[in-house]
Amino acid sequence: MNKNIISFGIKASDYFELTILRKEFPHSDNIYDGNWLQANVVIQVGGVSANYKAMFFSRELKELNNNLKLMLRNSVLKVAFSPMEPWINFQIQREPNSNKFSVIGNAVDALNNGNSIVFKMLLDEIQIVSATNDIEKVLVAYPVIE
Repeated sequence: MNKNIISFGIKASDYFELTILRKEFPHSDNIYDGNWLQANVVIQVGGVSANYKAMFFSRELKELNNNLKLMLRNSVLKVAFSPMEPWINFQIQREPNSNKFSVIGNAVDALNNGNSIVFKMLLDEIQIVSATNDIEKVLVAYPVIE
């Protein structure tokens, strides 16, 4: 079972997850090539679902994690994930006077000419903390090459 899964939400409800499968170039120690990760994206929101392959740059996951932690400390109200290769983009925003976070995102199954879906969901603080823990585990398994 793959433990390199970054989950937002819970499977009994709305969720999306990024399963990191492997490095795209496992023998590269190059800052660019060595940081690409192959992944699988799964989204289940309402009656809409998607399951497709994608690639992410590990430095972008590290930045996402840092920004989510800032949001949890109330240093920022909104976090955006807009990766270089836009397989999935999303914004997470803290709801006013609440421990709830609204998410709006867009996902595509193929760059340039793929199908796309827009999704919305609501997360609680525990789910954001869980996602940051998931990202940290992925970054231990696939350290960012600086």
